[in-house]
Amino acid sequence: MFNDEYPSGDEGWKLYLAAIETAEPPVSAVGVTDYYGLDVYEEFLRRAAGQLPGVELVFPNIELRLNTGTGKAAINLHLIVSPNDPDHATQIRQFLKGLTFEAFGRDFHCDPDDLRALGRRHKPDQTDDRALLAEGANQFKVDFKQLRTAWRKNTWVQDNVLVAVAGSSRDGTAGLGSDHAFDTLRAEIEAFAHIIFASTPAQRTFWLGHGGLGRAELEARYNGRKPCLHGSDAHGLTKVLKPDLDRRCWLKGDATFESLRQAALEPEDRVFIGTEPEVQSLPSQVISEIQISRADWLPNPRLPLNSGLICVIGARGSGKTALADILAAGAYSASSQVNDRSFLRRARPALREEAVKLAWADGETTGNSLSAIEIEDLLDSSRVQYLSQQFVDQLCAADGVTTELMSEIHRVIFQAHSQDARLGATDFEDLLAMKCAGADAAHRSQAEALATISEEIRAERELIASLEPKKRERENLLQLAAKLKADRAALIPRGDAERAAALDALSRAVEVKSQAVEAAERRQQALLALKQDVTVFRDTTAPTHLRQLRTRHAEAGLPLAEWERFKPEYAGDVDGAIQAGLNDVDGLLKTLRGRAPAGDGPFIGQDADLSVHALLVLQAEQTRLQKLVGIDRDKANRIAQLTQKVAADEAAAAKLEREIEIAAGASDRVKKLQVDRTNAYRGVIAALSVKQRQLEALYTPLKARLDEEIGALAKLSFEVRRTADVAAWAAQGEELLDVRKAGEFRGRGRLAELATGALKAKWEAGAPDEIASALSAFFDAHRQDFIDQAAVESTDRVAYRAWAADLTRWFYSVDHIEIAYSVRYEGSEIEQLSPGTRGIVLLLLYLAVDREDLRPLVIDQPEENLDPKSIFDELVPRFRTAKQRRQVMIVTHNANLVVNTDADQVIIASCGPHRPDALPEISYASGGLESFEIRKGVCDILEGGEVAFQERARRLRVRLPPEAEG
Repeated sequence: MFNDEYPSGDEGWKLYLAAIETAEPPVSAVGVTDYYGLDVYEEFLRRAAGQLPGVELVFPNIELRLNTGTGKAAINLHLIVSPNDPDHATQIRQFLKGLTFEAFGRDFHCDPDDLRALGRRHKPDQTDDRALLAEGANQFKVDFKQLRTAWRKNTWVQDNVLVAVAGSSRDGTAGLGSDHAFDTLRAEIEAFAHIIFASTPAQRTFWLGHGGLGRAELEARYNGRKPCLHGSDAHGLTKVLKPDLDRRCWLKGDATFESLRQAALEPEDRVFIGTEPEVQSLPSQVISEIQISRADWLPNPRLPLNSGLICVIGARGSGKTALADILAAGAYSASSQVNDRSFLRRARPALREEAVKLAWADGETTGNSLSAIEIEDLLDSSRVQYLSQQFVDQLCAADGVTTELMSEIHRVIFQAHSQDARLGATDFEDLLAMKCAGADAAHRSQAEALATISEEIRAERELIASLEPKKRERENLLQLAAKLKADRAALIPRGDAERAAALDALSRAVEVKSQAVEAAERRQQALLALKQDVTVFRDTTAPTHLRQLRTRHAEAGLPLAEWERFKPEYAGDVDGAIQAGLNDVDGLLKTLRGRAPAGDGPFIGQDADLSVHALLVLQAEQTRLQKLVGIDRDKANRIAQLTQKVAADEAAAAKLEREIEIAAGASDRVKKLQVDRTNAYRGVIAALSVKQRQLEALYTPLKARLDEEIGALAKLSFEVRRTADVAAWAAQGEELLDVRKAGEFRGRGRLAELATGALKAKWEAGAPDEIASALSAFFDAHRQDFIDQAAVESTDRVAYRAWAADLTRWFYSVDHIEIAYSVRYEGSEIEQLSPGTRGIVLLLLYLAVDREDLRPLVIDQPEENLDPKSIFDELVPRFRTAKQRRQVMIVTHNANLVVNTDADQVIIASCGPHRPDALPEISYASGGLESFEIRKGVCDILEGGEVAFQERARRLRVRLPPEAEG
């Protein structure tokens, strides 16, 4: 009507309609704008009849001008009328006629006749009816208060008309912002409107509650959030469907008026202004269609799927879960979820050649036979994340499998790490092993050292205990040797004193030389044993160590040649040292033994130094002298035996002397070993502390996300802590005690009670030094109690020493201390939560925290085990957020999960009667919430469906049309 720059007549309309028909991107809905009436709208319908096959919706957009201006122009307010009512033109004209404008001493009504009359009074010289109508419309101004009052009295208008107000500073409410005297009026106008006509990001941000005011303030001052819509406002052919800055208006939903109403209900998710619509889910992660072939029980085997939130509803046994199972089968994700309650398992006897094929948005297809899902893991990896009802029930059950529950949580934790931070690991356990490899190695080596030191202390204490017996045994041997020497001297005849003395000296020389030979032989055997140990180390121990090192640190990525550098080797030429020792001892033995002399002797000169002669020479001379002094063969044998016995006893005494010397230093060594044991104990705790810090670092990304959350997720925490199983430690200790005896440890559990009070807090939170000090203090405080209640009698010295060693080994054991990590909800272990709380935690992890998994998420009845408040407060907003980044399908009985999540697609399942030996016929009807049939299905099928619709409309202060109410 104003600023019309189109060619006149039929040619102008022809060009205008052609511009719409050839528009790129295609147009599905057209709002025809006219001032104060429907003339252009009705002309459009007449001209476009039989044309514009792609345009599915045409509706009137009646522009009014308020009697309030911005200083630049009057504020524009629009009535967007639903064309669904066949009588809508008559109804809206009657409403408009009730609006009046006072001028020239009379009221002019908002209808064509009065508008022309107003134009005639304003310009008496104008005679053209169209010009008069335009002039009258230009002068007519609507009183906002009158409009609002008329609106509130007309239920038809409330049910069929949406109000929009311009948001610009030229002809919109923003123009009132320069004068604070209009603040209240501006707020009243904007609160009355359902829609803001604006395209700037700042306006959209403000009206969605992300700008200056939050959602609560928008609710209080403006009746809630508003969608910002934008049109081309074309006054000529060059602007048709070409909005400024390419700010096209995209609405999610079918091309129906109800999509506009849904946009008023869900402004953030339903409207986008920009060149192209926002891409949410990745095309490679969106299933665009599911096809089931060779299934005579499916009358509609092809079902298109929305890329956002899909809700599958239906009566019990209608085939809802069947659709989820079939989709999962086509994405190679069903086999792990199938059990006796699953559709695919129950339907197996009736399945023949049915197969499912999924079409993905990027053009790829996947598929599988419905009767062969058990081999799907051979076809490809899982393409959707499927949470069947049975799977969720199992994890949420009161006696749920903790391992599986924690595995799911660990998967989410792993996904929370960026790809770079995963170090090439494939799952949480792999990453944990890599991160903690150093700490685990330190813990392992320190624990092994602790065990070795404990064994060394036991051995040293054995030496201390053996010291006095060894001394006594040595004295006994020396005394016995002296007696044997006297006995040997008595066997030598006294007739030839000189020869007898020489024989005695010779016998003593043989003893000394024999001992030297035995010592050399022992050294020889020790060198040979050392040589064997070196060979075993090189051939077995070192390669095994290197192999284990490479296995534990395979990710180090070193070339094989580099790994050889890590093979343990001796620092110097040990082979040379051993061989030199063997050569030396061989030469010594040859020298000590010598060669047996030939002839009858004498073999040694008189008064010769016997110590320089070899053993065989000494023995030959000894034999010669025995004959000369008249010693017969029998006596000679006895003398020889006595000589050997003396030599053996003196050798044993010498060995004992060396052992006594070693044992004498055992006390000092025990003190040093005790220090080493304490250090090793500290080392174990320090290694555990390092592992604890590594684990805490693994949880950090998820903790950061939880810190941003509100509601139930804010109550979720991940705890890494050192734990001490005091009961297990004490139970092992009680096996070494007689708890029936009177004493501090009397009665089962008393040791655990005392240890809990004195040690548990230190074990679980103390520094290494604090723990070591507390342990020593506990032992010192109860040293006598341990002794008094020993499980063996102190009179049995052997058993008692073994008991003491076992007690010390147990007391300093570390097996009961470990690092535990767990998920807590309001401070409670997740394993201890009720099934309902477990369910909400698990689903929140999938929906809100598991952001990296972009595969389609399919959940069968997430509301099971959950209370209605948790569903509304927790799941609804999470599903709304999740559908922005991934395709989500939920099978549900809960109306809130359909209505208040603003499901992008609702699939209604229905099932025919039972058929013997065959599956019943299953059908699926699909559409959006803007569809009357879908809304009716929600209300008819889901408990609380109508309530959910009305509650949402009430909260958002939008009146639903009558058909949405039942």
